[in-house]
Amino acid sequence: MRLRSLAIRNYRSIHRLQVEFPEGLLGIVGHNGAGKSSLLEAVAWALYGTPAVRTRAEAVATIGARDPCRVVLEFDLGGEAFRLERVLKPSSTTAELARGDELLAEGAREVSDYVAERLLRMDYQTFYASIFTRQGELDKFVSMSSEPRRQAVERLLRISDVRDAGQRARQQKRDLGNRLEGLRSQLVGRDGEPLQPRLVTELAALEEHSAALAKAGKPLETALETVTKQDAQAVKAWEQAEANAEKYHTAEKRRDAAQGALKLAGERLQNAQKTLDDSYKKEKEAAELRSASAASDASGKLAALREKQATVEKELQELAAGKGKLDAALAASGRELASGQKHLQEIRELGAESECPTCERPLGEHGAALMERITGEIKALEQQQREMSAALETLAQNRKATDSRGAALGKQEEQLRGAEAAHAAQLARLHDLEQALTRKPELEQKLAELQAREQAARAEQAEAQVALAKLEFDPQAHARARQQREAVAAALSEAKLALERHRGELARAGDGVKTKQAELERVERAQAQIGAAETELERFGLLEQLLKGFRSHITSRIAPTLAAHTSRRLAQLTDGRYTQVEIDGSDYSLKVFDGVEAHSLDRFSGGEADAFSLALRLSISQLLAERAGTEMGLVVLDEVLGSQDELRQRRVLEGLERMAQSVGQVILVTHIESIKDHLPHVWELVLDDERGTVLREL
Repeated sequence: MRLRSLAIRNYRSIHRLQVEFPEGLLGIVGHNGAGKSSLLEAVAWALYGTPAVRTRAEAVATIGARDPCRVVLEFDLGGEAFRLERVLKPSSTTAELARGDELLAEGAREVSDYVAERLLRMDYQTFYASIFTRQGELDKFVSMSSEPRRQAVERLLRISDVRDAGQRARQQKRDLGNRLEGLRSQLVGRDGEPLQPRLVTELAALEEHSAALAKAGKPLETALETVTKQDAQAVKAWEQAEANAEKYHTAEKRRDAAQGALKLAGERLQNAQKTLDDSYKKEKEAAELRSASAASDASGKLAALREKQATVEKELQELAAGKGKLDAALAASGRELASGQKHLQEIRELGAESECPTCERPLGEHGAALMERITGEIKALEQQQREMSAALETLAQNRKATDSRGAALGKQEEQLRGAEAAHAAQLARLHDLEQALTRKPELEQKLAELQAREQAARAEQAEAQVALAKLEFDPQAHARARQQREAVAAALSEAKLALERHRGELARAGDGVKTKQAELERVERAQAQIGAAETELERFGLLEQLLKGFRSHITSRIAPTLAAHTSRRLAQLTDGRYTQVEIDGSDYSLKVFDGVEAHSLDRFSGGEADAFSLALRLSISQLLAERAGTEMGLVVLDEVLGSQDELRQRRVLEGLERMAQSVGQVILVTHIESIKDHLPHVWELVLDDERGTVLREL
């Protein structure tokens, strides 16, 4: 297989990339994370799909990319050109494989199956093992101890699959042995004796016992039928006795009810008669109250008295008003009298030559006349006061007389009010009596109805007593019927219980028969399974031996074949310095001939040991390619130059360049930039923040 071109769009860190692969040795250089492994991983993803990259399908697409993830791979195989395209969309994955213009397969799974089964004829694990040599695989062939090295080589050559198949066959044989032991243990009892004869005997005894129980149950069923018939007769007699008793009790209830109704009617009739008698008494009382009310004139007298009181009140008000006027006039007269007396005194003190205090003119000859006039006014005022005082005395006497009349009228009013209250009470009582007397016709009618009911109740009692006397009910016969019913019911219950116990015993016997039958069937199945298991055990034992022999045969043939391929590869890598190796088939340890003697690798330098390990690893890849029926046209070495010094690295590169002339394409992936000048073809990968992985051909 030779790669021709690769076009990538939105695969992991690679946004857009298109390259053509040269012949010979190609170095892919770049820092870790630049996309070196992603570029070659895209080849495996195009061929085999998601299983080849060991991640989820959506994880291979570039994060945030709008367009689908797409890889287009063109390669040559067996002299024919092929084109493979695989596209990852958000909802699906598509793929197409074509040979020239011929479409070979279409669909993600279909293309993967076609590549694995018909084109390369190897699954993706074998493809990786035959094409890719990963970091550390060269050193481990030198540094590993025997057993880990054997396991690593057999895993690469897929010999471990044969070993695993042998282990599975051995485990199957072990499981079958355990199963046989378990089956055989089912054929014997705890005493070590065979179970089948014993089970046959026990089953026959149980079947015989079950048949005997079935036969013994017939008399019990017959007895149950007899008791059931007796129970039916007893039930019928009891039901008839119960019906008669029910009729008798019903008649008793009717009689008792009639007696109760008669008693109640008598009580109600008595109460009604008493109520009617009370109404007659009330009617007489009402007539007496009407007469007393007609003779009473308390209200009229009280009204006349109140008119007199109103007159006295009016007189008192008038006297009070007159007294007020006289008091005011007397006070005014007193003030005028005091003023005149004061004025007269002032004139006397001033004399005839002084000025008048009122008009401020000299008194002169007018002084005597003025004094005389004032003196006359004073006397008139004094006379007026005496008259007013006398009038007030008269008013006081009149007021006292009027008050005495009012007090007498108040006493009369109080007496009349008591009489009026008594009269009102009589009227209220009369009203109540008249209301009660309105029910007299109703009471008389009710009394007549109650008398009729009492007569009807008395007739009902007599009729119920006659009906009760006609019933022929015998309490002793009723008790005997009940005892007979209970006795037969007890016998029936006992018969049912006996039959139920017998049926339970019969069922247990049947279960015992079924259990023994199941045990016997289990033993017979175990006997049949033992034969099949013994045949299967023999077959798996033979298969284990065949796989063991096949593995020995493969390993015995692989070691010489691998030694021959390694010798040729070593001659290419060392330019003929070393041409022959020897490989131990037990652990795939390598010895190199230097002249005529074979030496272990610890005799040689580190650079030579690298060449020996690389030759062995490439020979393993060649064996895988030959087994798949293809040529080894492509080798990928991923970070195999990690621990060598510059001189050893240069020698490995020289050997790879010579080997590439026969292989076709050798791709060396490394982060060591110092080897760029020693390679014929170099791709440098750089991770750009915006454009992703960028490839530059140097």
